[in-house]
Amino acid sequence: ERQMDSISHKAQEFSKALEQLQQEQDMERKARLRREGSLLQQVEQHAKEFEERWNAERQDRLDQIAKLEKKLTDKETQREREQASFQRRVEEELELLRTEIDLEVQERQAQDEQIVAALNRYSQQLQQSLSILSAD
Repeated sequence: ERQMDSISHKAQEFSKALEQLQQEQDMERKARLRREGSLLQQVEQHAKEFEERWNAERQDRLDQIAKLEKKLTDKETQREREQASFQRRVEEELELLRTEIDLEVQERQAQDEQIVAALNRYSQQLQQSLSILSAD
């Protein structure tokens, strides 16, 4: 009977030890699940922060691109206006030169006509003088 008591006592000790071991494993499992949950929350928080930074950086770059595109469009518009203004000035200058050339041509023609008329008068006077001289 003593052996039975000893076996019974040992069985109870093993049972208590097993129960304590199961409780410790359960506590460890719960602690591990809490740590995993905490790590998962940290990972999710980091992922959320990264995504927010990524989106902010992307938006900043898109804003910069939009500003550069607007600057480029403004510069192209300004260049086109300046080019049109330059073209208009060149055409005005060319028209002025054409007018001046036309006036110069007319003046020269008039001078040439005057020279021809003077030569004709001179020729007539010369012929008259020669005909007077030859009649004598």
